[in-house]
Amino acid sequence: MNATVIGEIYRIFDEEQVTSSFRKREFVLELKDNPMYPQYRKITLIQDRCSYIERFSQGDMVAVEVNLNGRSYIDKTTQEEKFFNEDVAWRIHTMDEFRAKSSGGSGQHRQGPSQQSSPTPPPVQQPTYSPPGGIQTSGPVDENGNEPKVPF
Repeated sequence: MNATVIGEIYRIFDEEQVTSSFRKREFVLELKDNPMYPQYRKITLIQDRCSYIERFSQGDMVAVEVNLNGRSYIDKTTQEEKFFNEDVAWRIHTMDEFRAKSSGGSGQHRQGPSQQSSPTPPPVQQPTYSPPGGIQTSGPVDENGNEPKVPF
């Protein structure tokens, strides 16, 4: 599943050589939708995309296109099923680039030496609110959309 995450770069970590053939680099975005309760997302860059973060600094506002990855595994100690989530970035935009792309600009800019243009993923549908436990948010309505008169 693809998503775009917008936030301020809070921290950038050094690149890690995990195995002889796999490397990754992580950074943290601070999401400021609600300034009283900021949220933080750790995002991972892998392989040749590790260099994408190099043109940015702590404090920069960016839009990051990510794959939302998740896996289950069995805990060896408890034999319980556990879950692991990871946001893997495949493109990072400055806010100016993101606005241009969103307003119909070409969006065909290069981020790293080996990146080729790729089709834009479909937009992510925002979740809708549903009241818990079958709570009805409005009463019955007639054919004109009016609520019936209550006899008391």
